[in-house]
Amino acid sequence: MADTAKPEPAADGLSSGRVASELVASNLVRSSDVARLPLAGKRILVTRPEERGEELCEALRKAGAVPVHIPFIVIRPIEQFSSFDEAVDQLRPGDWIVVTSPRGVDVVFFRLRMRRRELLEAGGAYMAAVGPGTAEFARMRGLRVDFVPSAHNGVSIANELGERLRGRRVLLPRSDKASSDLPEAVRQHGGEPLDVVAYRTVSADLDDFWQRIKEAEVDAITLFSPSQAQVLRRMGTLVDLAEWQGRVPILAIGEVTAAACRKFGIQTPLVAADATVAAVIATLSKHFAAMQNGNSPGADQR
Repeated sequence: MADTAKPEPAADGLSSGRVASELVASNLVRSSDVARLPLAGKRILVTRPEERGEELCEALRKAGAVPVHIPFIVIRPIEQFSSFDEAVDQLRPGDWIVVTSPRGVDVVFFRLRMRRRELLEAGGAYMAAVGPGTAEFARMRGLRVDFVPSAHNGVSIANELGERLRGRRVLLPRSDKASSDLPEAVRQHGGEPLDVVAYRTVSADLDDFWQRIKEAEVDAITLFSPSQAQVLRRMGTLVDLAEWQGRVPILAIGEVTAAACRKFGIQTPLVAADATVAAVIATLSKHFAAMQNGNSPGADQR
């Protein structure tokens, strides 16, 4: 890890020493307590896209960690909206719109304002958001959010809405790489999924990322989606990943991502059951606290 006498800067220009100083200066912790924070000085790799990673990076700093932000995925707009608009035109009052990301919110906001503004008003379509972060982003756009599941993943939206989906059309504005789990869950509850591509996700330029990750000497890696797990798998050989698992915890956010990790050879990921920043911080803190106490956290820790 970085030399404690002369900390190595993180990817965003911060060092563990500076993070500790800022924590004390902001009265978040006492100077005598910094060293006891489970994440103090830990270098955590954040793989979320640029526009979605800053909230986690800031929370890590406040927990005493040093975020190393290397986005694995780049979000791109789609070029043609004809299929999306056709799906929007099929919606009726009382149908559902399910948004699973801020980018999906943006596309819904702009396309429905252009074509079906009445669906965004009272008496129009209902809207469900995958988690509190996406819900808050939608409200900032002036959209009404009618439902947020207790478990923050797409399938849980369908399962928790249950019979409220029966006979309803359900617009699913998602990535071109999204799995079929959510539309299948909608069908199981009697709904008609309108599964449309709202944006594209592509792998970032990874030519030198694997070397950058190794040189950063990270203490943990966070993966928020199966596509990010696949990127990590492609960056190193299976032998590399197997060797890393023994000393660098790989945190999968949600069971879907954890299953993808196992599929790609990452057999013992930590698992944060929830996609919130608080859950990520809590899972990492629990792991490193156990390590500090000389205990082995074990596989698939939650």
